[in-house]
Parts: sequence; structure tokens; C-alpha cells
Amino acid sequence: MNTKPNVKHTTDTDKKGEHAHIAALNILDEFKEKAQHLSEKAKHLQEDTTNYVKDNYEKVKNKSGEIEEKVTSYVKKNPLKVVGFSILAGAILSKIFRRRR
Repeated sequence: MNTKPNVKHTTDTDKKGEHAHIAALNILDEFKEKAQHLSEKAKHLQEDTTNYVKDNYEKVKNKSGEIEEKVTSYVKKNPLKVVGFSILAGAILSKIFRRRR
């Protein structure tokens, strides 16, 4: 009976296992690098979005203030027109909603 272990087979198996382990570590390193890259990209995107929202918030805030001033000025200069348009708009809306019933 042959009781000697097959040394060549064990060595080949060990080498294949070692290669598989190294390949797995390389894949893990690539995954870590890509995850880090995506994380940095997401952070920059979040910063850009935050800045965009802040800038546009200020623009909208300023524009709404300008519109409010123009409307207020128009109402003060033309109070009878404004009252007339309000009555007309109310009459039109009441006719529209009365027809729906």
C-alpha cells in the first residue's frame, strides 16, 4: 500500500489556493478604491447641490421681494382698479364654481 502523501498534488493545490486568495484581495482593493471614488463624487455632488439651492433661494427671495414691492406700489397708485379687478375676478370665479354643482 502507498502511504506517502502526494506532495506534488498538495503543492499544486496550495498554489491555486494562494492565487485565488491574491485574486480575491485584488478584487477587494479595487472595490475599496471604487467605493472611495464614489463616496468622494457623492460628497462633491452634495456640496454642489447645496450651493445651487442656496444661490437660487437667494435669487428667488430677492425676486419675490421685488414683485411684492411692484404689486404694493401698483395697488397704492390704482386702488379703484384693483378693487374693480377683484370684484370682476370674484364674479367670474363664482360663475365657474356655480356651474359645476
